[in-house]
Amino acid sequence: MMNIFYKLFFLVFMFVSTYSEATNLSKQDTTMIKYKTITFDEADSLLKIQKGVLNNRLSRPGMSKVFNLKDSTMLVIGKKACFVYNSEEDIVRLLSGGVVSENILFDLNFFGKELPKKVEESRNKIAQLLKLDIGKLDYSEQSLTYIDHEIIASFIKGKITKTELLKNVIYFIAYSGNVFNLKYNGAWLMVLDEDGETWQPYNEINGRRIDLFTWIYSSLCDLNDGEIPSILTGYYSKTDNFLKNK
Repeated sequence: MMNIFYKLFFLVFMFVSTYSEATNLSKQDTTMIKYKTITFDEADSLLKIQKGVLNNRLSRPGMSKVFNLKDSTMLVIGKKACFVYNSEEDIVRLLSGGVVSENILFDLNFFGKELPKKVEESRNKIAQLLKLDIGKLDYSEQSLTYIDHEIIASFIKGKITKTELLKNVIYFIAYSGNVFNLKYNGAWLMVLDEDGETWQPYNEINGRRIDLFTWIYSSLCDLNDGEIPSILTGYYSKTDNFLKNK
């Protein structure tokens, strides 16, 4: 699912030339925001040379990644294009100028703040949806392999669709999040999004907030043509990163 932010973001920039200027939509600030369009190869090179650091606050999982560069400029890597901005302030001003993002779990986390209490219900639903032996869903990382195998097989055979995965993604988020908590002695941290409606199910370890749910969502629902959903891809992508920075 490509959300509103990326659609508007890309429409603004896809037809402009290198070193074009975009007008800030904010009525309070009518200055011009300058940016540079670069290739993906140039972006990779820039990340290495400028020692780019991922900006989680401005990045949008599954859509675009934003990096702070050593020279204080900003690199945005989207699905179809890459841009360099003069400063983090420019991106913040651009986002605040009427381009509104939608939380990836908007209308999908029907458990709301009570999600931590719905883990067992999620386990039962996953077993029912994928026709699994519920006895094997023991909240171990090995059980995720069992789930993943059936997701892939069912998807390839057409027994489960992208729409069904999206509709049921909160069950997979709840289950995998509980696996993570048990494995690393973590806890749930429910955070209400700025939209005032969507509760975000973070995992927390020693005061550190882990956004595992965004990676599970992306690996199951935010798929390009030809890609296969995999709960393990999202889970281990995040846990490997967590262990490296532990």
